[in-house]
Amino acid sequence: MTDYYECGDGWIPLIEEAKTIIAKYNKKLKNEHLAGEPLEFVQIKEKWGGLCLYLNYYVPEIADQIHELEGKSLDICEQCGTNKNVKRDWTHGWIMTLCDKCREEELERFNSRFKNTKSIDENSNNN
Repeated sequence: MTDYYECGDGWIPLIEEAKTIIAKYNKKLKNEHLAGEPLEFVQIKEKWGGLCLYLNYYVPEIADQIHELEGKSLDICEQCGTNKNVKRDWTHGWIMTLCDKCREEELERFNSRFKNTKSIDENSNNN
């Protein structure tokens, strides 16, 4: 099971809930002496502003629960975990689900990377 998350800390409670669902399923497999590979995450990431939980195989009996958690992420700030003033929209070319405060911080971080750089037009005028 992967412990590497390609998303912000605000979604960790959703990931932990998904881990609990998977652990219960794996325990059921073991208790019922069912042969098979244990269910586990192969990747956990943000995609199109939402949480994506990829498993090593599809299990119909828990699929709805996993999809519900992914859906909840669209109303929770990926960075801080609040559900207040959360928007899912473009932030510097990336779709992100952030609250107003975290969006402002993200834009400041992004813009500070380019503070001392020149635009293409500025560079061409110096030649």
